[in-house]
Amino acid sequence: MPLSGCVLDGRRFQTALQNLGIGLVVTDSHGNFVAVNRAFSRMTGYSEEELRSEKWCSIMRTEIEEPDFDATRQRSVDEVAGSGEKKYRRKDGEAIWLRMASACTLRENFPEPCNLFIVEDITDRKEAEEGERRRIARELHDTTGQSLVALTVMLSLAGKKRGVDPASQDAVAECLALAKQVENEVRTLSFLLYPAPLDHLGLADALRQYARGFSNRSGIKVALRLPKRMPALERDITSALFRVVVESLHNVWRHSGSGKATISFGVKRTCVVLQVRDFGSGTKPPSASKRVRAAGLGIRSMRDRMRQLGADLDVELQDTGTVVRVCVPL
Repeated sequence: MPLSGCVLDGRRFQTALQNLGIGLVVTDSHGNFVAVNRAFSRMTGYSEEELRSEKWCSIMRTEIEEPDFDATRQRSVDEVAGSGEKKYRRKDGEAIWLRMASACTLRENFPEPCNLFIVEDITDRKEAEEGERRRIARELHDTTGQSLVALTVMLSLAGKKRGVDPASQDAVAECLALAKQVENEVRTLSFLLYPAPLDHLGLADALRQYARGFSNRSGIKVALRLPKRMPALERDITSALFRVVVESLHNVWRHSGSGKATISFGVKRTCVVLQVRDFGSGTKPPSASKRVRAAGLGIRSMRDRMRQLGADLDVELQDTGTVVRVCVPL
């Protein structure tokens, strides 16, 4: 069935919906379900009648805050209906990952223009990706990381040998500094791929452990401000927040020139707020607004991860340093 520019009467359209194996959904401009097929109903655990009586975000109980469809009617179809990969909750509470793509706008035989979306369950793929990240992180930590530790020890010993000419000593010292830098970057990459301490320590203790290790390796003093009682957060949320801290501190070490940094974690009524601040050179903003969209690969990666959780990441460049801030809806 061609999806682009399709014109179907009501009966033929319903038949086409039900006979396809992929999920198909039709919503109006306010996010209300107009029609769904059986495949989508099986994915979500809701009956077709239950789905047709509600809005997309309310019935799916997404991991994100429900958007205001009336306020976003002028946005693109993809933005309003949440196209892309996001995590949802089935009716039975089980978490699933869905990939949604806008197919076309339906105008014939509907009271108002409606949007047709293709929906695919990608939960298995996401779990496989997580397993692969875990494997690569373990290899980097246990194999590559240990080899780099041995290399730094050998270079340190070589630099202390007597009878070595000054030029060779300088070369060894340069190699040692480079080896230590690579060791730090490999360790950071391992944490970014799969923050294993989260599994057995929890977010608060994992942050404390990483902050101590980072300070010892980099010489940058890190102040950690955590609430007395941490909220219960799901694994993917804690993992994303932890990765923001790791990536932000790595940027402090590599780019800011700051001798200290602060990590603040707050809990509000509707969201948790994480802020990482350094006191380095910073960058004066090009306009009156100091809130900017950084284009670095690490920042883009963090921002993409936050958007999958319905959150956003802001980078504020100040005269006295840089502030990275995320707010994740509860």
